[in-house]
Amino acid sequence: MATSESPKFDPYNPRAWGHGRAPIEEQFKHYMSMSFWPCAELSELIAKRYLSPFADCFEVGRYTTQWQFVSAEGARRLREEFPQIWKEFKLASERSEVTPPS
Repeated sequence: MATSESPKFDPYNPRAWGHGRAPIEEQFKHYMSMSFWPCAELSELIAKRYLSPFADCFEVGRYTTQWQFVSAEGARRLREEFPQIWKEFKLASERSEVTPPS
């Protein structure tokens, strides 16, 4: 659950190293200093657990889903199903290949 969807009685609390005490730059440095395979395995677990039901919302690469790139279908669904997130991140004003035409 993201910040924009978090109810007051169940606040969003991300499980991230340094959250709330280290700047985002230090958090990235921490994660980037880790070995490749634990990071790769963690990203695979996240994709399987949380993203796989939304696979059609992401671009497909040569061998696997490119979870970092939202597809046109994903942009459309985000805009229609979660308009508050679309507005919160000002996605409608961004010029992007994945922004569906109005």
